[in-house]
Amino acid sequence: MDVSKLLEIVGGYFNTWGYLLVFFGTLFENTLYLGLLAPGVVFVLMAGFYSHNGALSLPLVMMSAWLGTISGDNISFWIGRVGWSRLIRRSRFNQQVLLYQDKLIEKGGRFVLVAHFSSYARLVIPTLAGIIHFPLKQWFFWDTFGALVWSISYGLIGYLIGSESLEKALGGTNTIGLIFLGLIILWIISLGIELSRMKPETGDENASPDPPPE
Repeated sequence: MDVSKLLEIVGGYFNTWGYLLVFFGTLFENTLYLGLLAPGVVFVLMAGFYSHNGALSLPLVMMSAWLGTISGDNISFWIGRVGWSRLIRRSRFNQQVLLYQDKLIEKGGRFVLVAHFSSYARLVIPTLAGIIHFPLKQWFFWDTFGALVWSISYGLIGYLIGSESLEKALGGTNTIGLIFLGLIILWIISLGIELSRMKPETGDENASPDPPPE
């Protein structure tokens, strides 16, 4: 990626629409799955870079990223909670959801936090949290906190590095995301092994997942 040419092309847009680009870039990443094409972290890093040059305000960049992230996360969360959960109740996967729900909720807070640092995981984790009826208070806390840490971290990285380092950072975001995704997959495997040792309880396969106390 030739960052100098990229900065030349998008520079005018960031000078005028920088905060909106960051907000909608992070929002669409989770709700429309555009993160597969242009991860929200790219917008945050570039906005941080432009804030170093005085074109944007770093605190406003961070706030835009934070608001966009939690907005997209919560849209996906409620789609999972209201939409996908109803479909799963009528499917053969309902019994598995009932069996694993409590264990996923027990460890899900750290899962939500770490998932912010993998663009791949951010595409599915909010929806999954909604499907298993993750308690609202815990969801809002962990998602808001994780989005804040993520927004501040990458906003600062973009602010502190130059154009040459920006190219390396943009290329490195994919590697970082894959590392965190690997950690999440290892966590899921270990959880699956632990759950496989549990004796499944018999019950009505068409029963609705029992929402935990909010």
